[in-house]
Amino acid sequence: MLALLGLAYLCAFVNQLGGADLDGYRPALALGVLGGVVFLAALLRSVVPADRPFFIPTGLLLMFLGIVYAIVSLFMVSDSPTIVLTRRELSAYFYSPVAYLVLLMTGLWAWIDYVYFWLQMEGNVTVPEPVVAHLLGNWMTIIPVLFIIPALTMRLISEEKRTGTYEVLISAPVSETPIVLSKLLACLTFYLLTWAVWGVILIALRVDNGRAFDYRPLLSFYLAVAVTG
Repeated sequence: MLALLGLAYLCAFVNQLGGADLDGYRPALALGVLGGVVFLAALLRSVVPADRPFFIPTGLLLMFLGIVYAIVSLFMVSDSPTIVLTRRELSAYFYSPVAYLVLLMTGLWAWIDYVYFWLQMEGNVTVPEPVVAHLLGNWMTIIPVLFIIPALTMRLISEEKRTGTYEVLISAPVSETPIVLSKLLACLTFYLLTWAVWGVILIALRVDNGRAFDYRPLLSFYLAVAVTG
């Protein structure tokens, strides 16, 4: 959580310097270098044999954070048409009320699911394993997919026509592939962002229960969510 908060502050610092196009280029590039160093260090440490396993959870968490830092830096400094258009599409979500409504409804539904799960296990000394299967592997997680996907995809082309940017987009000096790929990447990124709310719910479960539980099934769950989306 502190690493993600620090990333937000570093992004704000780059913007204060005028963005990656001006004085913020070097800090943005250093952000990517930092992410790459952390990823390589965690990967090498995970490969080296030791008495206690490092890959789960420390190594995996550090590698994930390193990739996030590197991707954010790439989005800041890259001039690739696909990256630039993806950044544009992702920003468009937050310039409209759709993103905030989807996040609000997802957070509310995740809270209802958490309360329902907590009431079911009330009186149990330990949380039933696997927790991910009991909390997330039910019909409560199917309903958000039915609403989130249409809410995110219905504006991809219609919003371009409504605002009058469709003609500008198709006449830009880029092929159809970067345009379609950027819309796919931006929509998938925001779709996965909505599911991060359920991860926060699991943190709350860990704090409330006071006992550790097996969180490794969460990796396969999020992989399934990404593929399904």
